[in-house]
Amino acid sequence: MRTVVVFCLCLSLPAFAQNLRPKIDAGESAAENGILNQENAERQLGLAQLIQKGLKYSPQIQKAESEMKISKAEFSQTESAIFPTVSARASAKNRKLTLSSFGQSSGAVRQNLYEASLEASQPLYVGGAITSGLARAKLGRESAEQSYFIQKQNFLSELISTYLDHSENEEKLRQAQINRDFLANYAKIAKNYASIGRTKSIDRLQAEANLASSESTILEYESNLEISKSKLLKLIGFEDRTQDVSVVTKMELQPIEKMKLKESLEKALAGNPELKKAEIEVRKQKYDNDLDLTTDRPRLTLDGSYGYTSPNREDWFQEDRNNYTVGVSLTVPLFSGLSSLAKKRAHSEKLYQKEKDLALVQDEIRRSIATAIQVLDHDFQRIKSLKTAVELGRKAMDSALKDYRRGLVSSTDVVQIQNNRFQSEVKLVQASVSYMKQVLSLRKDLGIDLESAYLKE
Repeated sequence: MRTVVVFCLCLSLPAFAQNLRPKIDAGESAAENGILNQENAERQLGLAQLIQKGLKYSPQIQKAESEMKISKAEFSQTESAIFPTVSARASAKNRKLTLSSFGQSSGAVRQNLYEASLEASQPLYVGGAITSGLARAKLGRESAEQSYFIQKQNFLSELISTYLDHSENEEKLRQAQINRDFLANYAKIAKNYASIGRTKSIDRLQAEANLASSESTILEYESNLEISKSKLLKLIGFEDRTQDVSVVTKMELQPIEKMKLKESLEKALAGNPELKKAEIEVRKQKYDNDLDLTTDRPRLTLDGSYGYTSPNREDWFQEDRNNYTVGVSLTVPLFSGLSSLAKKRAHSEKLYQKEKDLALVQDEIRRSIATAIQVLDHDFQRIKSLKTAVELGRKAMDSALKDYRRGLVSSTDVVQIQNNRFQSEVKLVQASVSYMKQVLSLRKDLGIDLESAYLKE
């Protein structure tokens, strides 16, 4: 079995003060100082703060949490079916009795009837509805809990992925600014050399053209950075305050453990919430099928009542007027128009669909994990190669500048070496972010709680 090294992204971010207010005068109170520090902290957000604020804001998570609470209440409601029902009943009736003898009416008698009683009914067997209902309600609660966890995982995956995009854009902008500063200094040298006749005028023009191109690249990266920042802050509900908030970013890769593909798949099958939910849906469907057939099965209940019956209101509750009843009721359905057979055929198809959904989820998770591990391995190799290229590019650039001043290399060589160095820096950033996104995807597929994983780092 092929073994690959899986690396973890360390994303704990120190909060650096930026755009602070003027210093507080010595006469200002400690309370004002505390308010200032709190405002500064609110304007600077690292990944941990983004996660915390996002989880509180997300409407999808709030909805899933509400549905989870509803499912718990429904389970408690279903539990009540195992207890007897007790009710009080009272009535006052006036009835007319016709007296007859040998087919001839001999008058009528009017009677009053007053009744008051407590009635209780305990279900003993309801076609399996009680046990199936309880089991189904419990699975509904578990399914809602998994749905809540899935919503959290999906939201955090989008949030962290957007944060990584923003980090990539910020690092690209930093590299572009370094490239622009170098080309600006080089343009000054080329202009000076051209003025004394040491180089051709075309070298100066080319240097100025390269500088203008680098300025255009910076503007492009600045636009991308603003877009990613706006998208990131919108996820946590800060869309109207993007100018007042800064995002602190830092990326660091650290190896933590070796993992095999088979072990990863086993862990995913045990912890992935989408897979757990699909398994629960299969079991729920079995109980749904059973509940649907309870109306076609016998029912047995224990019924009882105790109360008073009297024709006169004055002696309604006299001791000699009390009565009670205790009995067992059995209901056996005999014919329902062959509806049971139709129900069973439909139930079989519904269960088959749920089982196919489960198989599809399993296949998707297997493919996703296999792809993530393979891409992680490739990205890590790319990162190693690009780090070497960046280091060599920096050394080549230092050497080229010295040789250019001594007239050993041309201006074209200098610009080409600098462009290669800049492109290597940008590719290194892209490969690093790609790697960290694959780590994020793999963690999600394995069922690792992203909130705990990224808050600890």
